[in-house]
Amino acid sequence: NGVVLRFHNFNYKARIEQDLTQKNMVYGMISTGFRPGDEGITSGKPNFLSAEKLTSFEVGSKNRFLEDSLQINADVYYYNYRGFQTSYVTTPFGINNSIAVTVPAYYIGGELEALYRLTAHDRFGLNYDHVESRWYDKPAGFAQAQPEGVRALTPNTVTANYEHLFNLP
Repeated sequence: NGVVLRFHNFNYKARIEQDLTQKNMVYGMISTGFRPGDEGITSGKPNFLSAEKLTSFEVGSKNRFLEDSLQINADVYYYNYRGFQTSYVTTPFGINNSIAVTVPAYYIGGELEALYRLTAHDRFGLNYDHVESRWYDKPAGFAQAQPEGVRALTPNTVTANYEHLFNLP
């Protein structure tokens, strides 16, 4: 006899935007996401992983300057995971003793992107992202194994890029 798992979820996305000028736009968005749970065996016992549910909020601005050769975009966001699928180790060395759980967490951050078109074929880009994430309402076993509230992730990311368009016959 196998275990039958059923997950049902309704997701949505709503966005509103306003053109301040022909070259400047602001927007706000709310959306949801869903990842089904799972069932498995952990340390010889059945382990049921609840579904992961996400609600995200974002506000931002998209802008063009210098005769459309410079584009600057910025946004701030908040992601609320009412269950983030993760695992933790129950013994000092973690040998066959990890437990998968679904724990509430949130991300809060912002992003700044600059794109500069040097020529019709060359474009430079620079992107900066800052994010923080914390666990909340942790289950007892997870809280004991991971007492810190801050999630381990890279808080600052800078990405630079160059793009050249080649016209081939």
